[in-house]
Amino acid sequence: MLYGPDMSSDDEDGLSDDNEYYEFKEKLKAVQRQAAENIDTEAEEKQRQLKTIFSAISFGRPETVFTELDTGVDVDVDLEFGWTPFLLACTTGDERIISGLLERGANVHQRKDGTTPLMLLCAINSNDETVEQSILTCVKLLLERGVDVNIVDSKRRTAIMCAANNGHLETVKLLLPLVDKNAEDNQRWDVLFWAVDGNHLKIVQFLLSQGFTFAKVDIRGNTAADLAHSNGFQDIVDLFPKDPFDEFYSRLNNNELNFEETFDVLGKNEKPQFFSDICKILRGTKSEHVMPILWDQKITLGEFLALTDTKLQELGVQFPYQRQRIVGGLYKFHKHPFKPQSIPFIKRDQMYTNIDVAASVLTCIKQLHAMEAGLKFVIANSTQKLSLPESKEMNILIAKTRQQINRLNIISQQLVKKTAPPRARA
Repeated sequence: MLYGPDMSSDDEDGLSDDNEYYEFKEKLKAVQRQAAENIDTEAEEKQRQLKTIFSAISFGRPETVFTELDTGVDVDVDLEFGWTPFLLACTTGDERIISGLLERGANVHQRKDGTTPLMLLCAINSNDETVEQSILTCVKLLLERGVDVNIVDSKRRTAIMCAANNGHLETVKLLLPLVDKNAEDNQRWDVLFWAVDGNHLKIVQFLLSQGFTFAKVDIRGNTAADLAHSNGFQDIVDLFPKDPFDEFYSRLNNNELNFEETFDVLGKNEKPQFFSDICKILRGTKSEHVMPILWDQKITLGEFLALTDTKLQELGVQFPYQRQRIVGGLYKFHKHPFKPQSIPFIKRDQMYTNIDVAASVLTCIKQLHAMEAGLKFVIANSTQKLSLPESKEMNILIAKTRQQINRLNIISQQLVKKTAPPRARA
């Protein structure tokens, strides 16, 4: 039998070689699959370890934490979203876990979004004495390892500010000699402000004994005493020197004209003071301390709304920043002036009680005073001299406003007579 060039008696051996090759490829694929499965298994195991450590720290199980770490997990591993075991432990204040992590070489200088481990410890909010003692012990451990107590976060807050705000008195006492006492955050709050904000009486007492002052103001012009007063922290308010204007406020509340007295003033052709409205504007401009000055000089609402920097200085408002606040507030007030259409009028065929008429008249008078004052304010505070036609137009508007006020004065006098007791009428 003849054989072709590729055919030989070794044909069977060639097929055998092919089988071995295919078997080898299958074995190689199997090894690769197993390796991939091992990788997936290792990743799953690592993820399980991280979750276990996270949970164990959160629930205070130090044995579980250290068992997992001692298998070879990095002590500063990222558990989730940048939280390392040490940073997470500092949010709980667990002395057992924190000391164990430090023994295993945890980095005390790491940060989470600008927040240090010391800040996290001081920011714990707890009234438990055991937790408080644990926090103090952990703070001491960090200090022994050289942490910087003056580091600030994104809002320029320091660790001692966090401690003061969360009521950690002993921690505040420990840190105070080591920190910059003049440090301020973005709103110019120092440690005292933060202690007041947290309503921690003993810490406020301690800080006042260490030279912190109630007179310091923040970017809003408020003092720590103002902060306590606005939050109703009366125990803390009592620690600060009495406001020299407390007596004035009491006198104002006791002497504010009632409804009948206001109309009696109108009946005498005098302008009502409307001082409560003046006080509201002054409060809005953080200028409450000017109230006694205006009260003693019997400044009316119309006069107040037309004030200038020069006039305020003549009245005794000495500080330029106070005058600027008031004039700036008046500018904002007059930026949206009253319109004649906003003045209420009583229709002849409409039923009204005497009280309804009195309320409408009083509203009219107040708005007309504001309109007249707005014109005066524009004239007095204009940076450019008004032209002759503009000046005449202004004076005409003022004259018309005064006429309206005079008419309302006549109405108010009639109203007073109508509502007066029989003996008074006789």
